[in-house]
Amino acid sequence: MAHRVYTDSAGRSWEVWDVVPGRLLLEARNHRAGSDRRVAAQGPRPEEGERRRGGDRRAALSPQLRHGWLAFRHDDERRRLAPIPANWEEASTEQLQRWCAAAETVVEVRRQQRR
Repeated sequence: MAHRVYTDSAGRSWEVWDVVPGRLLLEARNHRAGSDRRVAAQGPRPEEGERRRGGDRRAALSPQLRHGWLAFRHDDERRRLAPIPANWEEASTEQLQRWCAAAETVVEVRRQQRR
């Protein structure tokens, strides 16, 4: 995941990074499998089957976000732009500002606590 920081024409500092759904889950699984080669080489025993329960918890994504987006953040303000522009890591500050201006503002939804 690439990460950049830039200052816009108003003097505000923005962070920008790419988000690809499923990438973190895949990286975590690869890391777990490689942590102990003896266990990874053996794999699950047939009589044990899969030990994990419950599956992955993932939020439903709209179709335009399924292939990823650029996330922009300045203080508490968050925005996202989909799809991820090609070669965004090398884009100029001016181009990042244009993309940020075109990006959708993200409204944080607070989940209710279970009782």
